[in-house]
Amino acid sequence: MASKLKLMSVRDVFTMLKNSPPAPAYLLLGGDAFLQSFTIEKISEKFSSNNFCKKTVYSLDEDDAETILAEITGISLFSEPRITIIRQIKKFRKNQMKDVLSWIKTNDPSQCVFFILDEFDQRLSVVKDLQLFIPVVDVRTPFPNKVRDWVNFIAKTKGMTISSQMVELLIESCGDSIGKISNELEKLAIIDESNTNGSSESVISAGREFPVWQLIDAVGKKDLTLACKIYFSLYLNNVPLTRIVFNLSNMFQQLLWTKMGDTSSSSIGVNKIIQRNLQTYSGKYSNDEVCAV
Repeated sequence: MASKLKLMSVRDVFTMLKNSPPAPAYLLLGGDAFLQSFTIEKISEKFSSNNFCKKTVYSLDEDDAETILAEITGISLFSEPRITIIRQIKKFRKNQMKDVLSWIKTNDPSQCVFFILDEFDQRLSVVKDLQLFIPVVDVRTPFPNKVRDWVNFIAKTKGMTISSQMVELLIESCGDSIGKISNELEKLAIIDESNTNGSSESVISAGREFPVWQLIDAVGKKDLTLACKIYFSLYLNNVPLTRIVFNLSNMFQQLLWTKMGDTSSSSIGVNKIIQRNLQTYSGKYSNDEVCAV
């Protein structure tokens, strides 16, 4: 009977590192590129406190397995700390995996090896073999209902304390991309460490790339606060002013025809969502206002 996979979260690993040195090797299971890099970075910091060590990245798609084995099982003449990252590990042959496991059992303190498998499949023989001897870390993209926890966790690793409102703003701006959220937190740490003067919200909002139709919709609904926020973002993201004016002109032209009761005129150049909301916009503007535009 197959043994149950002993899966650790990234946070479990960090907790363990507070009181114990890094393991000689880890299996990172899952395809989230940010979490892979984040985990390797934090473990590497603990492994080599002075951040001076040799780091080598291999992929069995491109590199020879025997060369990789020679690298990790060889003895460093200068006893320098080494970090080795190996991808596509399911391509190790059975006899090569035996050599890998033999090396792991030596518990070599001079290096730390990260075996990475993007495919989360505990049925693979390489996973079954490695999980008996080294920690298996879950680096799959977090489920949407866990993103808030991740925002707070990453902020904590950066020495930051953020409000619940800031958490919601980050999620609104970045979605469930943990990598994007981490980048925004990095900006906040540099620009406004105290987060007390409101500039943090401005930085995050400006970084979000809104589609132009959302600006048109905000103007149509006379939501001037939202319209200014979106325009500021579009401006910082180099959206041409001519494109914005063209879309506004088309919307107000359609709005004028709607107020005149003309529903047969062409709506070319107008977003379908804008078309559906024309009656709503019509109630926000008088005939004189539309004609003035």
